[in-house]
Amino acid sequence: FINEKKLAELPGDSTIFTGEIKGEFPENSLPTQMELEVKPGAQIIFIKNDYERRWVNGTIGTIAGIDEDETLYVITEDGKEVDVKKDSWRNIRYRYNDKEKKIEEEELGVFIQYPIRLAWAITIHKSQGSECQVVIIPWLKAFYPMLKRNIFYTGITRAKQRVYIVGEWKAVCQAIHTDDTGTRKTMLAVKIQQYCERYQRQENRRIPATICNRAV
Repeated sequence: FINEKKLAELPGDSTIFTGEIKGEFPENSLPTQMELEVKPGAQIIFIKNDYERRWVNGTIGTIAGIDEDETLYVITEDGKEVDVKKDSWRNIRYRYNDKEKKIEEEELGVFIQYPIRLAWAITIHKSQGSECQVVIIPWLKAFYPMLKRNIFYTGITRAKQRVYIVGEWKAVCQAIHTDDTGTRKTMLAVKIQQYCERYQRQENRRIPATICNRAV
């Protein structure tokens, strides 16, 4: 709501860029909007690293212009102007090949769109790695699953000068006293086991069993 409101307040007409899905790509997993509405003056955040390293995931900028070739020109926080074109994301399915003892990937589909989102308001998760002069955080008990110390800490430490917390004091207290990061479910253990086995075969060396066993 905040992003749409701030965009509407800018002078001039908006430009809507329609993304493209090739193959299978769930719409609830899209990294940015299928119908991306922007205009000069819009504050945006990059959501993917640039191959030329002109920006990284989390860089904040302002749209300076849009040309006839649908190239966006963005001024980043450090004052650099960069040209931005559409990028792509792959929908990958991973499978463990038990016979060959390795993880295999299969590309199911591709999503094509500009690697940006409006960013007058962003989530704490997306703000990681970024800093702002002033941060305003709404903190309510309605956000119950997110009321955790690590999330609260990440939010307030994004501010360089000032941070304002708007909401309920009980919600703040709950976050401070909830040190629950949850359990991550990844394929890291399988990858470590694969590395151990591959290393032993290639180097003809034996890794202590305790090292590999702790990974599984």
